[in-house]
Amino acid sequence: MRPMDSQQAFIYILDMSREGADRILSLLPAFVALADTGQVTAAAAALGLPQPTVTRALQRAGTILGVDLYEKYGRGVRLTPAGDALLPFAREALRNVEAGMAAASAPLRGRVAVAFQNVLGEDLVPALIRTFRADHPGVEFSLFQGSRSHCLKLLRSSRAEVAFLSPPPTERNIAVARIGIDELVVVVPGTHRLAGRKWVRLSEIANESLVLMAMGFGLRTMVQELLDDAGIKPTISFEGQDIHTLVGLVAAGLGVTIVPRRDYPDNVKALHIQGMRAEREIVLAYAADRALGATAEAFRSLVAARAPGIAARAFLR
Repeated sequence: MRPMDSQQAFIYILDMSREGADRILSLLPAFVALADTGQVTAAAAALGLPQPTVTRALQRAGTILGVDLYEKYGRGVRLTPAGDALLPFAREALRNVEAGMAAASAPLRGRVAVAFQNVLGEDLVPALIRTFRADHPGVEFSLFQGSRSHCLKLLRSSRAEVAFLSPPPTERNIAVARIGIDELVVVVPGTHRLAGRKWVRLSEIANESLVLMAMGFGLRTMVQELLDDAGIKPTISFEGQDIHTLVGLVAAGLGVTIVPRRDYPDNVKALHIQGMRAEREIVLAYAADRALGATAEAFRSLVAARAPGIAARAFLR
């Protein structure tokens, strides 16, 4: 009879209560315990089960496979050639189950590389990271922010695993999960002729000097499309790389701008755009042609499930 070590004993802790002739996996602990102990009574003791239960499990395994897995030998039993053939595979199966259970119950660790356009780093991205780390405090994040084109470059090169973008990319090898819609508004100085209004048509600012994001930023592309649709050829007084800088220039009386709706200072006024659909769709983008790591996939799953609600509370309408 071969002695058992603690590692061998541990793999016997597999639920054998489920019935069904097609479930050979639930019968393997009894078989491996029998191989290690050489006795049905000893195998039952190792499993902590009644001997009749182990006997039935061994008989059922032989019935499923259509062969005898063991035979009497002296005061104990020994494996038949069929049992010897099955044993290494049975051990491997139980080791895999044990490893899978350990992986499933272990705290999630690792690092997620996230790229995002600048304005999304004010509310949405921090809220999602906070929500994720409440369940997975051991996970760390590498954060990259910048223009849409910069975020896409990081995603293509695998420096970023996921990216928050607007508008959505159209490349076939990039998948997206929709997060929500962000309204675009016209922001004017608090002393502007339109400051007392709630709504404005873009035609009413056709002759204004505009303060816009620089070329290469996703917001600039979307604003330019709105202006084109309205038939406006803008006079651009300043270009910037940060929305709050644009709003600061507006507050100083240096023009008006079109930006996502946020809580801006009292010295400017945000006006809804009337007569056209002025909004941008925000998505989480990730590579469609390569698998995410376990940690990044967990974050992507959380974003897909919970980002729309978090975004609505944060700033989207």
